[in-house]
Amino acid sequence: MIHFCKLERSFEWQKMLVVAFVFLILSGCAIKRDAYSVPKVLLPEKFLKAGPVADLGSTPEGQSLQALQALSLGETLGEWWFLMGNSELNALIDRVIANNPDLRIATLRMAQLQARMDVTNASRFPEVNLPVQIKTEAPTIIGSNTPGAPIVSRRTYQASLRADWRPDLWGEFASQMDAAKLQLWRSTFQRDDLQRTVIASAVSAYVEYLSLNDRLRVAKENDFLISELLASVATRLEIGDATAIDYEQQKTAVYQVRATIPVLQQQREVVLNRLSSLAGALPNHFRLSEQGLDSIKFPAVLPGVPTALLLRRPDVRAVEAQLLAADADIDLARARIMPPLDLTAQVGYGSQQFSDWFQPYNLAWNFIANLSANLFDAGKRSKEVEFSRAVYEEMIETYIRVVYEAAREVDKSLDAIKMMESHMSLQRISADAALQAWLFSQEAYRAGALDYLVVLDSERTFTKNQEEWISARHQRYQGLVSLFSALGGGVNPGIALPGEGERPLALKASADYGALLQAPVDASHTKIPVLVDTRFKDDTAQLRIDFEPTGHADSSAALTLTMSPSLVLRLPANGIDWQQELWREPGEHWLVEVTGLYERTTIAPAWRDLQARFALAKDQILLPQQIGLVVNQDKERASWFRIYMARNLDRAAAEQLCTSLQAKQQRCRVVWVRRTDDDDRQSFTPVFNEAMPLEAQGVSASQQSVTP
Repeated sequence: MIHFCKLERSFEWQKMLVVAFVFLILSGCAIKRDAYSVPKVLLPEKFLKAGPVADLGSTPEGQSLQALQALSLGETLGEWWFLMGNSELNALIDRVIANNPDLRIATLRMAQLQARMDVTNASRFPEVNLPVQIKTEAPTIIGSNTPGAPIVSRRTYQASLRADWRPDLWGEFASQMDAAKLQLWRSTFQRDDLQRTVIASAVSAYVEYLSLNDRLRVAKENDFLISELLASVATRLEIGDATAIDYEQQKTAVYQVRATIPVLQQQREVVLNRLSSLAGALPNHFRLSEQGLDSIKFPAVLPGVPTALLLRRPDVRAVEAQLLAADADIDLARARIMPPLDLTAQVGYGSQQFSDWFQPYNLAWNFIANLSANLFDAGKRSKEVEFSRAVYEEMIETYIRVVYEAAREVDKSLDAIKMMESHMSLQRISADAALQAWLFSQEAYRAGALDYLVVLDSERTFTKNQEEWISARHQRYQGLVSLFSALGGGVNPGIALPGEGERPLALKASADYGALLQAPVDASHTKIPVLVDTRFKDDTAQLRIDFEPTGHADSSAALTLTMSPSLVLRLPANGIDWQQELWREPGEHWLVEVTGLYERTTIAPAWRDLQARFALAKDQILLPQQIGLVVNQDKERASWFRIYMARNLDRAAAEQLCTSLQAKQQRCRVVWVRRTDDDDRQSFTPVFNEAMPLEAQGVSASQQSVTP
């Protein structure tokens, strides 16, 4: 008998060793990879349309200038519109960044995906439940009753603690977590890409608005000038020096110009409505000045813009994150082929008598280890692996296509700027010549030396050239907007994606020769005269053109190159309590919450916009309260906040401030925070109870309580 027991124990150990060996073999087949890499994309060093970079020499001064050039463009892309030197545009972009509804929705999607990632992460840990059951059943055994016998019931009481856990033997949960994290990062880049395009759309619409102001001004000036000529023709008609045909033709020209004015005004209103939509405002709360294109400057980009800048574009980085997530999905599909191990442990009490429910002798427990291996599924799981690999290969092609498309956008924008510079310069000469021809023809007509049809023709040529001149300037600025957008301007480049493996380098190029021309920055920056040759192949003479002309073409004008080692485009917004000092002050505080979630980079523009539009906001401080955070190795990728305006003396002051905000369509609500005396000043963190009604304390239903 003893020998039989020993054999039985030996057999059990053999079975355990066989199972362990099988697990070892299977784990070698489906172990999760430690690193996911981004494939390299073959890019030229410089863009096709960029042209050669000037040799600055090997002198210390030349090397210093190269260092300045290497910093300027990369550091100014985040707020490139500031280089245009227009305070109204700066305020407009602040308002767009702070209130654009699409950007707010994209921030909320980041919060959603962070919650989804947390749900995925929770799947890696055991789940503990407390099932309590009181059950009554009759009969005690189904089918046991005899005819005429009473039905007997039975009641049972059960309470236990149950734990369920699926160990991550094959890396399923780890792969799922990696994919969820990368999808969250993808959402942060998608939000940045949306900000890039929204800013470009706003600047483009603003430039169009300025050009329409110029066209309206020119139309009104032309109306005045040709109306004077109409009066002159009418006078000549009275004395017999002109014909009725001359008068009617000039009258036709006058009303043709006047007919364009309401059309231009309607086009301007359309652009204003588009801008108000981008700024998240209604048209009746949105106003702009009537300044023209002369109110903005043109910062051109030098030849030699590096293609490495494309790798920092948010749409490229979003596809990069999606590519890595697709790679992680391959490991997820492979892990799901393997048999899962489910562990269940339960301990509790059960009894048929309530009084004996928790007696020691009613204690029961069990432990279950369940390994379920699939024997046949018609290739379903293996096909999932093939599908994941096909998706990954598709994302590789998508990644390459997006990078190449970005390169084409930059080349297209550079080419457009070069062509429009030439077109604008020549068109200005044409417009000046048309003006002189019109003035000379009027003088000759008044002297009786010229037929009226020549005057009319020169008049039409002049008005047409004026329109084309304004259009050329407009298109040149549009090319500039497209270029900065194509280079990824309007957002910060961010940090490398999480995880091990190869990542695209050169998020900040080491040989970035993207210096800026005519940048409206500090006067202490280095200035170098640059000669500009605008000759065409068939020209016989060289023209020197002023690219920001105030009059006729100047044959002695030269461009000025402006570079800066660190272009601090915007000073930090004052009055933002990032350290949350107010939370450490005892007592009650009445706050006004500016509703919505704000990504960290939008808080300063939002605060500048509030201070610019609301006089009461200038005496406030802004309190950001962090709601979500995306990090990698202690480096922040993105974070989002709720923001509160503080320094209100009492509830009435807070309500007055909120009412003034709502009058201009700025959503807000009044909240309050109370700090108790036993709180630790150094570790105090407020907790916002946003659903607590205050009617019992005499506070209106529109207010909220914030209680630490």
